[in-house]
Amino acid sequence: MNASSEMTWANLLNWIRIGGLKADDIDEARPPWQMDYDRIIFSAAFRRLQDKTQVFPLSGSDYVRTRLTHSLEVSTVSRTLGMIVGHKILLRHGDEEVAPLSWTKSNEKKPLKDVFSPSDFGTIVATAALAHDLGNPPFGHSGEDAVRSWYLHSPTANAYRSAFGSGPKHEDFAQWEGNAQGFRILTRLQMARNDGGLRLTAPCLATFTKYPLRAIDVRDSSNTPYKKNGVFLSEYQYLEEIAAATGLIPLANRFGWCRHPLTYLMEAADDLCNMTVDFEDGFRLGHLSYECVKEGFLNIVGGSRDGTEKRLNEQIDNMSRIGYLRAIAIGELVKQTSDAYERHEEQILRGEPIGDLISKTTAGRDGGPIQTIKSFLQKNVFSAERVIQTEAAGFEIIGGLLDLFVSAVDEIAGPGTPSPKAEKILKLIPLEFLGSDGRPDEDPYERLLKMTDYVTGMTDSYALSLYRRLKGMALPS
Repeated sequence: MNASSEMTWANLLNWIRIGGLKADDIDEARPPWQMDYDRIIFSAAFRRLQDKTQVFPLSGSDYVRTRLTHSLEVSTVSRTLGMIVGHKILLRHGDEEVAPLSWTKSNEKKPLKDVFSPSDFGTIVATAALAHDLGNPPFGHSGEDAVRSWYLHSPTANAYRSAFGSGPKHEDFAQWEGNAQGFRILTRLQMARNDGGLRLTAPCLATFTKYPLRAIDVRDSSNTPYKKNGVFLSEYQYLEEIAAATGLIPLANRFGWCRHPLTYLMEAADDLCNMTVDFEDGFRLGHLSYECVKEGFLNIVGGSRDGTEKRLNEQIDNMSRIGYLRAIAIGELVKQTSDAYERHEEQILRGEPIGDLISKTTAGRDGGPIQTIKSFLQKNVFSAERVIQTEAAGFEIIGGLLDLFVSAVDEIAGPGTPSPKAEKILKLIPLEFLGSDGRPDEDPYERLLKMTDYVTGMTDSYALSLYRRLKGMALPS
């Protein structure tokens, strides 16, 4: 990192909108990040999360969470974390001057504490968290593996691998990432006719971007702090714009940028929700015993364990007791996480990678209760037969759909006469995933991006039913 540089909250909270739109002074009744939150809520990509896998694919339970409920839960925890940390930030940095944007109505510099409140921090983190899973394909995280595997091994992708060589276009698919797809959804696919897509504010997009670099930067840099990419080549210009607007510090090797400080809070909220909620769901579905889950949560609570155990008797059954313990555990983890952020804020503002915040908490230390819970989850929940079977089927379904659609658009875009089958399949592809003339894009990179947009944007149920119909296993009812 550039050790002489330090990010400032005046820049980090700059409310420039990506896509070239100008901004007015902040409306206290409805700040710009609240508008961002509302735009995501009403987006089609967010609505589709109601039928995308969290852990238990296509579960028949009326309780187990989907990506939609998970995203709402993470957003709620993120808001709380953001407000707690924001309050502390304003106490420490509240006198830092905020210069007016060149197009705002006021020309007067103001102290940070007079422009922003803790709720602004909370809304920014909550908005980023609301969108954090938008790019995930059907069938959970194995869906990402399915896209990568298809690109690297399917004969249908041979021509693309040859055309892309070993450059950034190749790496976008060889290391295909739901995080980068989410960034693409926000900045290009939703409200596609707009420059900048949903045209969210720079702080919300920067907070959303856990890995601010391209896939080829991950491959070519031996000392990057990131193991994944957060943007495709096709949207890299927007990442550059966001980094400039918020003052993110370039990595010393010039591959990408440091994280926005609030990204650590969004990541922590996601981590703690994943761990606690998956633990609870493991019990509800019979993969974990009551005593195992009870002890796991009580070990997180720690010092107030005795009082918590006494209040368990007020709950009517074990289901209610585990739900109560999960809530108490989340509250304790929020407190420990906000304390961890405060201890590391100076490093974070210098752009120094610190790892994840949860590992800096008492509960997340080596050998601590979180590691024990993760071990139980890996052995008894994530490896459950139903989960593994459905994830394996996801490889077949996602790969099969990509084969069908990519083969069809390649035929149509090619020099020869396309087959009747290719013409039929083309009619099934929504116009938004084709070129402006309703035909496949001539550029191979754009054509393949749009087909992966289409397939990975499907819900679990739709992908399954469409695959069956196109393979002749079922007919439309």
